[in-house]
Amino acid sequence: MSNDDQESIDIQALAEPGLFTVVEFYTDTCPGCRQLGQQYRKFLTLRPDVAVRRVHLSDHWNPYTVSLLYGVDVAATPHVIIYNPQGSVVAADSGTDKRGFELLYQWLNDEYKKDWEQKRAVKL
Repeated sequence: MSNDDQESIDIQALAEPGLFTVVEFYTDTCPGCRQLGQQYRKFLTLRPDVAVRRVHLSDHWNPYTVSLLYGVDVAATPHVIIYNPQGSVVAADSGTDKRGFELLYQWLNDEYKKDWEQKRAVKL
């Protein structure tokens, strides 16, 4: 999702009812954002109960403008907010606190490890 028109957006409205929803603020110049973007396709095949919503920030974004437009304290990208199926925040980055990203990173690793172990068990 791109907001080049600089319109205010209700981030919580991006939460998909009945699904865990990962909302990621990203930029094109962020290496970590590009890496996360590449991970989502496999993750979503492993976890059909998850939706991912990516919010594109221009390369010239600033924390003040992001806060005004989205009501979110983004200090760096990627910036992650995770909602449960009921639409409540499970974990969220806030400023330099990266709890949302850390939970997402652990979740991705756990799912990939589980998938690898299942495939390995089938081969044995």
